[in-house]
Amino acid sequence: HPRRIDLSFLDPVAANQMQAAWAPAPASCRTVHDSPYVAIDQDWETYWQGLSKNLRSSVRRRRKGLDKKGTVTIEVFQGGAALPGLLEECFRLEAGGWKGERGTAIASAPETLQFYTRLAGWAAGVGALNLGLLRLDGRVIAFNYSLESQRRHYLLKLGHEVGLSELSPGTVLTAAMVERAFEVGLESYEFLGDPDRYKLQWATGCHRSVRLQLFARSLLGHGDRFVQTKGRALALRALRRG
Repeated sequence: HPRRIDLSFLDPVAANQMQAAWAPAPASCRTVHDSPYVAIDQDWETYWQGLSKNLRSSVRRRRKGLDKKGTVTIEVFQGGAALPGLLEECFRLEAGGWKGERGTAIASAPETLQFYTRLAGWAAGVGALNLGLLRLDGRVIAFNYSLESQRRHYLLKLGHEVGLSELSPGTVLTAAMVERAFEVGLESYEFLGDPDRYKLQWATGCHRSVRLQLFARSLLGHGDRFVQTKGRALALRALRRG
């Protein structure tokens, strides 16, 4: 009989069912993420033409700009002996930008680096790794670290060479990877995380995930619900006034 059960990243339908089963005891349900995705339920050309004219023009223009600088290639790496070296190159690329400056890059914390390194090794072993690489004259200038399972593509991490930001190599790679998802017959391309602007320009919709809190059927449970749902907001308001 815990005072509170706290579950995050639930599907709203499942959360509503759990909340209904818990009634009439106190509960709280709040949105955690509206994660953008591309539903692959049409052909690539139809989807591509449905995107904004500015985005399509930007992708073509930036790809031409990269082509002028050298030989551009796109590779999808799914496992092999080269994996450790490729991961090191990708993680170094990510740390060279603002994520490295803020300490949020994969390589910024040993435990985070270990997690993503081990995850890649495991995923490669079960055929789920999908490491998209954009190269310029052989060197990686942008990467997408993703997993694929049950015909869905999950984008976990990405990065690009800061010195080429004006040509947006990340945007060029995203276009190529989304197109590939259509070509190989996946069901969706999942951007995950928050509805950032760069994701929404590609997305056909958003998956909502929620946080469900179920409280004890007691006076203490009702008090806990008040603290969790309203207490923090009241405290922040008081601090601002102070």
